[in-house]
Amino acid sequence: MPLELQWIASSRASCLHAAEAVCRGERLVDSRLADAIAEPAAALEREINAAEIRSADFWQHVVPLSVSIESFSELAETMLRKIGGASSVDELLVETFATKLADVESAALAALPHLERQLSLRGGPLRELWEARGPGLIRRLARLTDESINLARADVILVHPALGGAGQAHLPYQSVRIEAMLTNPLPNLPEVVRLGWLLAQLAFAQSSLAETISTDRVAHVSRLAMLPAVLMAAEEVELAHCDRATLAVACEAWHVSSTENVDRAESLLQWWQWYVDSRPSWTDAVSSFNP
Repeated sequence: MPLELQWIASSRASCLHAAEAVCRGERLVDSRLADAIAEPAAALEREINAAEIRSADFWQHVVPLSVSIESFSELAETMLRKIGGASSVDELLVETFATKLADVESAALAALPHLERQLSLRGGPLRELWEARGPGLIRRLARLTDESINLARADVILVHPALGGAGQAHLPYQSVRIEAMLTNPLPNLPEVVRLGWLLAQLAFAQSSLAETISTDRVAHVSRLAMLPAVLMAAEEVELAHCDRATLAVACEAWHVSSTENVDRAESLLQWWQWYVDSRPSWTDAVSSFNP
């Protein structure tokens, strides 16, 4: 059954995506946007810290939820329930977050007044390329790993390219977010391959293999284990190469974290090469994976 994607160009998710990047200390490529949201993003981050909420948890829920929830109060309340359960929902905290989220959006839209129309136009090239090359990439991925690495449907949230190329998988929401780039910032690593990697993480999390991994590690393992797999699938459909140089570029460009004194690209390549040479079951390969 072919993968069904719903493409959603979201100005609100774009505003929050940019604010999350600012809160992480990343540099936005558009100085106007960076200047506009610096203060409201910092104010929002202070409230997140004051509420003793992990910043990563806050953004992992609030960005994908923002696509379907119009009211900021409802968005804040739903996010709090997702993170801490019903007991974590405090009316004052809900309104505080609602106000800060609205401030971020207002500031961002003032800097990008034509954002919604631009997003619709920007999403075209990536969608066309995915429709032409994406299905083949996903088929090769399943053959290289396990047929259970399959995905029936997902939402692709298109956001403003605040970072000049970025994306994230939202495992609990069957969605990914990706910056709508008009061209590939890295010629040897097309954005359609990044999208394949993000969708592969959803497929991994849905498969029976994820049940063999502790819940708190599924996201981390899926990000790393699916990276060389997707690059190999991309190589077989002539979109990219699966070698150390490309892995290193992907780790850097796709913000794959690394611990001190660990060459992430080299360790991933060694694990993948062992898998290709030994051909254990994908379940055994994942079980032995120690990123």
